[in-house]
Amino acid sequence: MKQIFVLALSLFLFFHTQAQLKKPTVPVKKETTAKPPVKVVERVKIVEKDNDRDGDGIIDVMDKCPDEWGELKNEGCPKQEINKISNSNKNEIINNFTLKMILIQGGLFNMGSNNGNFDEKPIHTVSISSFYMATTEVTQELWNLFMDINPSNFKGDNLPVENVSWIDCQTFILKLNKFTGNEYRLPTEAEWEFAAKGGIYGSFFNYSGSNFIDDVGWCDANSQNITHPVAQKAANKLGLFDMSGNVSEWCSDWLGNYKNYEETNPSGPSTGTYRAFRGGGYILNEQCCRVSRRSGD
Repeated sequence: MKQIFVLALSLFLFFHTQAQLKKPTVPVKKETTAKPPVKVVERVKIVEKDNDRDGDGIIDVMDKCPDEWGELKNEGCPKQEINKISNSNKNEIINNFTLKMILIQGGLFNMGSNNGNFDEKPIHTVSISSFYMATTEVTQELWNLFMDINPSNFKGDNLPVENVSWIDCQTFILKLNKFTGNEYRLPTEAEWEFAAKGGIYGSFFNYSGSNFIDDVGWCDANSQNITHPVAQKAANKLGLFDMSGNVSEWCSDWLGNYKNYEETNPSGPSTGTYRAFRGGGYILNEQCCRVSRRSGD
């Protein structure tokens, strides 16, 4: 099964830039003169495209062990394999740095919101294939392994990288792919929102994992105008940290209008003026950190 690794770089501030590589993009952060310098952080993700391996016409958990008899309660696999199959983590060691990723099981969800800005409408059904996503934004430690310059205003190995341009992100992803032999990229807007909402365990939380921003993210009300080490707040149901707040995260799409019909793995318009970014950030208010909130630069 071919695996595609999606790398998301996060950006914080009102302006973000994103980088893509082969169809990958990297989130970038910008600063504003009215606020403290903004930083960009990356989130590394791995996307795994499931195939209908058991030939029943449905991509589901039964495809995991198509050549062995099993039970649905064991996800289609023999009992002795259940521990192996249920392990949804996929870690990669890069020069002693551990890149932690979690399987985001594909499924259907309602993308958008009727309680936000006009560009969050209409709510429409989207089908997403399974993929792997990094549990945190890309840290400066990982960035420094491949890049000569760290443009972040707030320095620290465990802080998200910020203030990186879209081109910087592309360069980073190219180097990471060459070194690892994998295919990393940024998530699409749809993949990002699906994951932020909790995937197949999705909820109606305003933020990624809670209706209270202080539980799960850093915004202007609690950040003291600085970025914070990744994974300090609670994770969402999938085990993803900082999807709301801390730094905004680039998506691979051009920013465009939503469709009024069901879509499968949408990747946005073919051209555009601005790249999409999500998640809000440490100098933005809590409304900007909502899981359905859209922005572009």
